[in-house]
Amino acid sequence: MTARLLAVVDLGSNSFHAQLAHVTPGAPPVISVIDRARATVQLAAGLRRDGTLSDAAQRRGLRVLRHFGDVLRSWQPHAVRVVATNTLRVASNRAAFVQRGTTLIGHPIEVIPGIEEAHLIYRGVAYAVPPRPERRRLVLDIGGGSTECAVGDGHAVHLAESRPVGCVTLTRQRFPRGLITPGHLRTAIDVASQAMADVAPRVRALGFDEAIGSSGTIQSAGAMLAAAGVTDGTVTSRGLSELEGALCRAGRVAGLALPGLRPDRANVLAGGLAVLRAAFDTLGIEELRVSPGALREGVLLELHARAAR
Repeated sequence: MTARLLAVVDLGSNSFHAQLAHVTPGAPPVISVIDRARATVQLAAGLRRDGTLSDAAQRRGLRVLRHFGDVLRSWQPHAVRVVATNTLRVASNRAAFVQRGTTLIGHPIEVIPGIEEAHLIYRGVAYAVPPRPERRRLVLDIGGGSTECAVGDGHAVHLAESRPVGCVTLTRQRFPRGLITPGHLRTAIDVASQAMADVAPRVRALGFDEAIGSSGTIQSAGAMLAAAGVTDGTVTSRGLSELEGALCRAGRVAGLALPGLRPDRANVLAGGLAVLRAAFDTLGIEELRVSPGALREGVLLELHARAAR
């Protein structure tokens, strides 16, 4: 079988991504990314207390889906999969958005369950950071509206979970008026810890030899620690303490300017780091290596496997 041109669109709670890649058969297959498109939508910021998604958030998302439809038509891939995650899982009025978005992008939008998302993330991380024999692995991914974790050996997953706490929702809910104080940070960590309380005993019972993190919050934490010379990009408990101190000294969500932090991540960093600290404390993580691959790579590998059947 020859290489196939495949595309994945990831409708996350913080940002939307489209990725085009050649996937060449092999053991494992080889993913060669050709082009990318990205837009910060912060769909989760539009979730109202009654569980509906605001009109403004829907307009932001639909605008990007129209653009991504043009992008996909210019790419002309052999196969496309469009997946949506936590915000569209929980929004009670998602049906109209999904229907309109499917028309605009030209492909069905699949709202995937959290456990499926965790499995796909684990698969994408296993591709990007090949597992080592006889080393059980914990994979952690903090998104805009949910946090996924999975424990496995090699490519076999023993536990996959999704918890409804993420960087966008927690920043919005627990840092009133955008103020960052030690008290606000502690409260946010407690909320995230409670969200993980039922998962933590099962993770600890399985145990793990290494922990790998993926996606925006964790990649940002690694980049900031490397820029500050605290670590080589690995996230550690001490490093997290340094970042928490920097956040509290900055005092505000808006306009955070820390070395290694992308401007588009600044206004969701406080909630993301609170989830990360909660994960360290509740799951028993000592250090977290950072993976360049996650959900999108997992979806590309699944698309490739489907084509090979």
